[in-house]
Amino acid sequence: MAGTGVLLLNRTTQTSAQERRLAQAQERAYKAVTGLDQELAGKSVLAVLPGASATQAALVATGHQGYVVPDRFASDRFTVLADATPLSSGSQVFLLNGGGQGMLLTVLSVSQVSAGRWQVQVTGCQGGITLPWTPGTLAYPAEVYVLQVASGGLDLYRNGQALGRVATPQGFGVSFVYRDRFGNEQVSSQYSGMGTPDGFTLAALGLTATGGVQENRTLTGRIPVGSGWVRVREIRACGQASQNSGLATVTVVVNPNAPGGGDLTLSGNNYTVNFTATRTFQDVPAGNIRLEAREVVRNPEQGVTAIWAPSPALWTGRAITFAPISIQVGYSLVPGELVFSVSGSPQDGRATVSAGPYSATLGGGSSQNVSALPGRYTTSASPEVSVSRSGNGVSWTEIYTLRSLSPSPTVAVSSRQTSRVSAAYSGPLPGTLCQDASCRQVPPGAYTAPADQPLNRYTTTRTESCPAGYTGSVTITETWERWRVWSPSVLGVSSRGTGSFFSSTEDRLVSETRSENCTPVTEQPTSNPPTTEQPTSNPPTSGNNGGGGGGSGGDPGGMPYPPVISPW
Repeated sequence: MAGTGVLLLNRTTQTSAQERRLAQAQERAYKAVTGLDQELAGKSVLAVLPGASATQAALVATGHQGYVVPDRFASDRFTVLADATPLSSGSQVFLLNGGGQGMLLTVLSVSQVSAGRWQVQVTGCQGGITLPWTPGTLAYPAEVYVLQVASGGLDLYRNGQALGRVATPQGFGVSFVYRDRFGNEQVSSQYSGMGTPDGFTLAALGLTATGGVQENRTLTGRIPVGSGWVRVREIRACGQASQNSGLATVTVVVNPNAPGGGDLTLSGNNYTVNFTATRTFQDVPAGNIRLEAREVVRNPEQGVTAIWAPSPALWTGRAITFAPISIQVGYSLVPGELVFSVSGSPQDGRATVSAGPYSATLGGGSSQNVSALPGRYTTSASPEVSVSRSGNGVSWTEIYTLRSLSPSPTVAVSSRQTSRVSAAYSGPLPGTLCQDASCRQVPPGAYTAPADQPLNRYTTTRTESCPAGYTGSVTITETWERWRVWSPSVLGVSSRGTGSFFSSTEDRLVSETRSENCTPVTEQPTSNPPTTEQPTSNPPTSGNNGGGGGGSGGDPGGMPYPPVISPW
């Protein structure tokens, strides 16, 4: 749907270039001061409410393509198709059926009934929704803008609240431009509704003003009504009062409300009404109005003070007879404060302290503030805090246990007050350190094995042969000490854990003495036994040797022993 633009035309009796420049400057200035472009940027004017005249008009504008209404209306509710929440409580919605009939309503609440389907409940309608449903019915989020001619210019309001003096030319007026299906136009100073019996429909709102520089210059602007195929032929407003009554309709939607109702006052010209919940007022004198909403205090349970604060606490605006106003006020609980703290455990430990749905995870000696709604909550804290440690090549775990939780079992939280929940821990829990079968409780940590312990001293004696070339023996006397030793050298003991050193004995040589009784071995002369030669039986030689016997007819080398005398 195209955004609404304020179309400006200029009529002048002068044609000089200077006059044209002056006219263009005047138009730009007029367009700038009106502010209508800014207010209606990205929006389309769907309709003009009944009660418009040459000095005032109420425009129903939207910036949305419209939500499909698939089902027939109930008296105070209807269904729309949307992926997300389509409307908000206290806003206005414009229903437009396929026949061009529209109705302006105030939203009371919106709730999802199924995926992509939302139920919209409306309020302030006597007799309920009177618009007939047809296929193609759409629901548009809407805002009502009121243009009202005042001394010195044109005032602009949105939902009863002044947006300021948007123009200051002289002789400002409002006219209504009707157009038939052939493009023929009729301009009237009288509002004849969104359509006329002879087939003309409202196509634009005309704005005219006489310039302050030259009285014969008239500036004319147009605000298009409707866009494309969207054409409203008939309009009604829920709860709209008669223009001639001097009374306006104001709907105050209080949602959400405080238990037992809020505390609100609507006041105007000689008019004051106190009320506590959503209400439509159809007797508000036209003019300035004021809505005050005050805090209410409740005590839902013993020791708990709940304050419900309104937003907004103050609303001011202007009641206009032909433009219903919708004001939304919501009450919400004023929170209190919970302070969670932990003590007794190490800073690097983590304990969770809770009060109902509120909690904080803290190290020892720290605290955290948490905003909390008034109420009484059950308190709790982590029963233990475990911290891992390491050192000397070993690791262990320290465990701290919850000693106290205050308050317990519940804590009361009141609006604008501070309550505290404190958890105190003790520890660390001991572990068990054993030396063989002897055990004792110790704080968790790294422990070094006991020192080695001497048990006794003894000697041993043994003999060994002398080295080669010697005779005798070597006596070796050794002095030994027997020690008790432990393993491992270091161990870690955790809370509730057990660490054990195991002992064994080890013999250590202290000294060694050697007594040698060795003598060198002496070399003896060789004594070979005599050898006996067998006699040689050589036949005697015949005188060749100069006689028998005698001489040296033996081995030329001689014999070491005397010759043996033969018996023969």
